[in-house]
Amino acid sequence: MADGGTALDLAALAAAPPIRLAEACPAREGGAEGARGALLRGEAGTFAIAPAERLSATGGLKAAPAGLAAVPRLGALLDPAPVAPPAMIHVLADALVHTGSWTVFLGGRPLLESIPPWHRGRVAEFLAEPRFAQGWAEGIATRVDGPVLCMQTPGGRNYWHWHADCLAALALGREALGREVPILLHVGLPAFQDGALRLTPWTGPVLRSGGLVRCAALAWPSPLAVSVTPGAHAGRAFAAIRAGVAAAPAGPRVYVARFDAPGRRAIENEEALAEALAAEGFEVVTPGALPYAAQVARFAAARLILGAHGAGLTNAGFAAPGAALVELHPAGYGVPTHARLAMLRGLAWHGWLMDPVAGQGHEARCRVDIPALLAQLRTWDLLGG
Repeated sequence: MADGGTALDLAALAAAPPIRLAEACPAREGGAEGARGALLRGEAGTFAIAPAERLSATGGLKAAPAGLAAVPRLGALLDPAPVAPPAMIHVLADALVHTGSWTVFLGGRPLLESIPPWHRGRVAEFLAEPRFAQGWAEGIATRVDGPVLCMQTPGGRNYWHWHADCLAALALGREALGREVPILLHVGLPAFQDGALRLTPWTGPVLRSGGLVRCAALAWPSPLAVSVTPGAHAGRAFAAIRAGVAAAPAGPRVYVARFDAPGRRAIENEEALAEALAAEGFEVVTPGALPYAAQVARFAAARLILGAHGAGLTNAGFAAPGAALVELHPAGYGVPTHARLAMLRGLAWHGWLMDPVAGQGHEARCRVDIPALLAQLRTWDLLGG
């Protein structure tokens, strides 16, 4: 490894036409063994490690009220047998990685698949966002002459994407490439990311850097950007972290509160909802107020988890197979991340659908019909009568 301070022309890099993965990294035979060999030789290629897989729901997917469950936008959410994408290892030769945005550049061109899908039509504007400015100012901070594994993604600072994408990529990379290849991480990880890496059994050697990193041979497990349907390696990551923490001696019912996130996807009557659920034996938990290991331990003990769609429900992945997850979901949104996590982890998923009272989609504010929700939980036999 060698360090440098070479400045780069952001405008030139960002204005260059993106290069697609298929052009830069053609499909090659050989599976994991082929990927290991290509990484050692610095030869570009994409290697299939595991095929696409069809998920299945434990006990089927249940959603109510019936009128809202029929909304066409919810087709993906209520798909009982979605297909998770194949597991791939992409080996990139002479790659430049911006460790703030986790954008990859090959031959001076941004790799399209390393850009979040919603930014691919505005690559230059995305790369010029103020949050990435320090990385550009640092120039090439590190040069890596040997193989390196990149597990971080543009969405990786988000709690869901860290687990479903980044830790899944780490699990896949270690399975295919072994524990000897160092993983590339940013110098300043949030506490929950450091906590997760301490609990995963396969972290191995780590290379931390800010700025830009020039890599002679970079392995980047799929997916490169962000996923909605996590695959088997995400399930293995949750299971491995759960195995490293003793379940907390706590009650079996948890309400995942959003009191620390009052803006996006807020529930206008959340205080009343939390009070009603507490009367039914739920512990009201604000995950972000707990250290990472304590979050894992609390949800590992849960048998019934209820909460609004959001990062906090990611913790349901630490519950034991057979537990139930009730997701409060805006009817007009329909993103199936947590339903598919439930499939991966053997949880019974139930959706309580809510009409937004303000906003729409990802930003919708809703109000819960508390008596109707409690009645539905009894109908689903989740409250014991």
